[in-house]
Amino acid sequence: MLDTHETVQNTARQLVEFYQEDAPTHAAVRSGQLASSGDLCGSAHWLEVSSNAAKLLSEKLSAGTRLRHHR
Repeated sequence: MLDTHETVQNTARQLVEFYQEDAPTHAAVRSGQLASSGDLCGSAHWLEVSSNAAKLLSEKLSAGTRLRHHR
């Protein structure tokens, strides 16, 4: 499966919605899990998601959006 920019962005948005500032870390952990199991394509996907989640968070914080903490 080829990742599209839209797929990566949607996944990052969902993670940010749920995990807030922890979203990039959750995606990076998933990337590491997949890399450890030999799934390098999956790992690359989640690294891209992590990067996009960090960018989205930065944009939210720059805009003055307050983040809520997940439970």
